[in-house]
Amino acid sequence: MKDGAQTRVTDAATVNQWRKVFRFGTGDKVVLFDDSGFEYVATIVRFYEDGAEVALGEKKQGIVPAREIWLCMSIIKKDNFEWVVEKATELGVTHIVPVISGRTEKKALNMERLRSIAKEASEQSGRGNIPIVHEPVALADSFEIVKADEKFVCDTGEDASKKLSADASGKSIALYIGPEGGWDDADKALFNDNKILPISLGELVLRAETAAIAGMVLANR
Repeated sequence: MKDGAQTRVTDAATVNQWRKVFRFGTGDKVVLFDDSGFEYVATIVRFYEDGAEVALGEKKQGIVPAREIWLCMSIIKKDNFEWVVEKATELGVTHIVPVISGRTEKKALNMERLRSIAKEASEQSGRGNIPIVHEPVALADSFEIVKADEKFVCDTGEDASKKLSADASGKSIALYIGPEGGWDDADKALFNDNKILPISLGELVLRAETAAIAGMVLANR
């Protein structure tokens, strides 16, 4: 859109945040992004009952993660999974795939809420795009969905002595993080059959959500 063009913001949560949380009014500046990597400095023109009118200003290149990272996260407790989505978004993950593995206990997720969390975390962290939060998928089916140059499974066994190394830098990467209790034997057989390399995140046994964040940090090196 051209500088000065007006457009209507209809996302109720965003507009409510402007009015009720930040106490913005007519003439105040906001930053909008269109999920394509660009952001706009905009001026609030007026509020409506169900939205707001803004005038677009300068268009700038937003911050977009340089590397495509897939987080294939076994479904864990709801609050912990939501926390992982938020923090992984802040750390630059591009795809989040909820995985149903052998020891997955609770399989129901509020996908609308997860995507809202990813959107809000992108806005808060200054990202120019939003990670894709995929529908839950069985581990066996995930290998066809995940399109990454390198795929690794985080584990604590003897076969996982190898650590994520710099030779994967620049390539798209997928990290599989297990549930509470770890991967079961059937899961491990699936990884072996699909030639998914086991890697270690260190000598200590990490909680699932801690392992996810540690993996995202290493993948961003």
